[in-house]
Amino acid sequence: MMRKLAILVALSAVASIAQAQETRTASTGKQGVPRPTLASAKSKVWTNESVYELRKPWDDYADQKAVSEEFNKKIVAGPKAPTATDKVAEGVAAPVFEKPKTIAETDQRISEKEEEIRYHETSIHTVQQQLEIAPPEGRERLQGNLNRIKSLLEAAKRDLKALQAARQELSPAASSLNPY
Repeated sequence: MMRKLAILVALSAVASIAQAQETRTASTGKQGVPRPTLASAKSKVWTNESVYELRKPWDDYADQKAVSEEFNKKIVAGPKAPTATDKVAEGVAAPVFEKPKTIAETDQRISEKEEEIRYHETSIHTVQQQLEIAPPEGRERLQGNLNRIKSLLEAAKRDLKALQAARQELSPAASSLNPY
């Protein structure tokens, strides 16, 4: 009887050891590395810096395209010929400034240029804000965008001055210089 009792104790000890090993391998996985439990898993906290790291060039392109489409909807009532600033942006030499023929056309183009200047100034402000919080690896691309927008702004201001000069030439006070 003692022998049976010793065998039963030995079998129960082996069974409890085997059960403990099974629970240990179930919680650690195949490589013996503990699996994270829900209590030990930490969630990642996203910041603005993290978002800029994830942005790709096509994200910037999509944003710029959406802004330019919105701008075109506000300004353009019908089809319009490409302006000198559009050609400069594409890298094509800007055509010679074409003077408007009427005062109404001049006023329309002046208001379009003023709206374009406001758009470029807003874009510059937005890119400067992004540049302040951007990580170092994204700053070069943003700086290039900023320089491009500044050149477009300068071209738009030159065009506005030329349109204002053309408006002065077309105004009735300038044509009343006749000596009669």
